[in-house]
Amino acid sequence: MKNVSILVPESAVIESVADPQYMFSAANNFLISNNKEPLFKVALVGGKKEIRFNNGMFSVHTDKLLHDVTQTDLIIIPALFGDMKTAVELNKEAIPWIVKHYKKGTEVASLCVGAFLLASTGI
Repeated sequence: MKNVSILVPESAVIESVADPQYMFSAANNFLISNNKEPLFKVALVGGKKEIRFNNGMFSVHTDKLLHDVTQTDLIIIPALFGDMKTAVELNKEAIPWIVKHYKKGTEVASLCVGAFLLASTGI
């Protein structure tokens, strides 16, 4: 089973959080419906338990906080919204977390302008 951590950053595009979660869950459901074992354990991971988007119109409740993740095989960094410098600053606590797991062998992927947060890690 692969552990997938979908980062839930401040100032994210909510679809880029929800869509990867749905994709991995749908893949697991397909496997289960064909009498196979699921391949992915997916967790929404953030700096706090609830991240609000679009002036509080939407929110995501994380499964784990950054410091709760001890091992993961893949980190997905969603697209960010708004001014990139501000968005990266709002998520600076995730930077050492990403680097720590990358150095332990975790694969890291970013969606769209989530690349700005990934680039800020220096990896």
